[in-house]
Amino acid sequence: MKIHHLREVKRSHIDDDRWNSLVQQYGHGQPYSATWYLDALGKWKGLVLGDYEMIFPLIYHQKYLYQKRLYQPFLSQCFGPTGDKSLSDNLAVFLDYITQHWPNSHFYFPIVQTASTPAGMEVTQRVNQVITLDRKADTVRAQYTRTRRSQVRQHRPLVNIVVDKEIERFLDAYQQAEYPTTKPILKQMDLFKRLLNACHKQESLEIITVNDLDGNLLNTAAFVVTDTRVINLIGASSAQGRQARANVVKIDYMLTRHCEDKRIFDFFGSNIQGVNSFNKQFGAVEIPYWMVKV
Repeated sequence: MKIHHLREVKRSHIDDDRWNSLVQQYGHGQPYSATWYLDALGKWKGLVLGDYEMIFPLIYHQKYLYQKRLYQPFLSQCFGPTGDKSLSDNLAVFLDYITQHWPNSHFYFPIVQTASTPAGMEVTQRVNQVITLDRKADTVRAQYTRTRRSQVRQHRPLVNIVVDKEIERFLDAYQQAEYPTTKPILKQMDLFKRLLNACHKQESLEIITVNDLDGNLLNTAAFVVTDTRVINLIGASSAQGRQARANVVKIDYMLTRHCEDKRIFDFFGSNIQGVNSFNKQFGAVEIPYWMVKV
C-alpha cells in the first residue's frame, strides 16, 4: 500500500459511523480510539488508509501554528492502526507518516510481532496485564495465588460493595483518598470529568465503592465496561482500605461479576513492579506494547 493512500483528516470531516465501526470490529473491546472517547481526551485528527480500510487517531498539542506534536493523554492506552488490513503489512506506512509530519511526538503503540523496531524512533517496551474471562468464577479464582484467595475469603465478609454511577461522588472520594499519594490527573480535572461523563453517556461506566460495615469508604474505582472488556481505569484507597485489602476484594468482585459475560479483564497496565506483581497474583498475563518517541 503506497503512502499516498494515507490521508490526514480533520476531526470535523471524520465519518463517525465508519470510524467507530472499525473500532467496534477490530479494536479488541478497547474504547480509546472511538470518536466519543477521543473527543473527551482533547484535540485530535485521524489518519485514514484507503476508503476507511484502516484508521489511526492523532491526539495532539498545538502551541503555535507550526508547532504541534502527538502525545499520550491520561486515561488512554495504545492508539494503534485499526481496521481490516494487516497491521504488519501497513505498519511502515503509518509510522513513516508520523516521523515525517509529527516530529517531537510520543505515544503508545501495539507491538507487531513480525515487525522490527521502527527506524528513526526511540522505543521502550511497556506492559499491560490482562485476564481471560468467559468462564466460571471458580475457574477464574483458581488462577489466583493462594494468598489472594485467602485474602478474599477473609476480607469479603467485612465490607459492603456498591455499584454506582454518581461521578461527582466518585471524584470527591478520589480526591480525599490517601492513596495514591500523588494524583497527577487532578491537574487535568476537566479532562477527568469529560471522560467519565462520556463513558457514562455510552453506558460504559461502572463505579465500584468498597465500604466497611459502618459505611466508611475503603476503596473506589471507575471501570470502563465494553462489549468484550472490563477496564480498571482508575481508583483510589484510604489508609484503612489498604489494611482491609479492599482493592483485592474490589478486583475479585469485578472479575466474578463479569467473568461469564466478557472476554477480557484489563488492569490498564503498569510497569511499576509492585503494581505489576499485584495484578499477576490474580492470574494476569503481560501484554507488551511500545512507548514510541519520534
